[in-house]
Amino acid sequence: MEKKMKMVMLLAAAAFIGGIAWVVFSVPKEENVKEAGDPGPRLMEYSSNTIREEKDGKVIWEIYAEQSQMNVDTQDTVFQNIKGKYYQGDKLITITAPHGVYNSKTRNVRLDGGAKAVTSDNETLDCASLEWVADEGRLLAIGKAKLVRGEVTITADRIEAADEFNSFKAQGNAHIVKGKE
Repeated sequence: MEKKMKMVMLLAAAAFIGGIAWVVFSVPKEENVKEAGDPGPRLMEYSSNTIREEKDGKVIWEIYAEQSQMNVDTQDTVFQNIKGKYYQGDKLITITAPHGVYNSKTRNVRLDGGAKAVTSDNETLDCASLEWVADEGRLLAIGKAKLVRGEVTITADRIEAADEFNSFKAQGNAHIVKGKE
């Protein structure tokens, strides 16, 4: 009987020590712990929303999204199901993508999930993501980029449009084909 009692006491002590060890080692790391009452980022959600950027009274681009979520503090915005217009010189570029992000600090826009752009003169650009770099005035097609301009098809890991969408730079696995594919 005394042996059984010692065994029960030993098991109880082991369970108690195991419980304490679990509590000590399962405490979340400090960077993942929120302050009490901290609700996280303050977000505003919109349906059927349009944002645009203007320079010298002229619209540079505008984005319509079925759903938008804006961080109230940073003004950064996440978009779902995007239709956009990018005005480059005398060309209008219509852009579609399933997802996108606007960074209010840099004024850059990144569209991803498979972006497609079509110019007013029927040039097409397909890529994994499309980025407008505001300070540099560049449009970057990144990831399996394919540009079709009349009889010329350019494929590359990255295609950069410049000079009002009249000149392009293809980088990484670049391939140019003239004529029908």
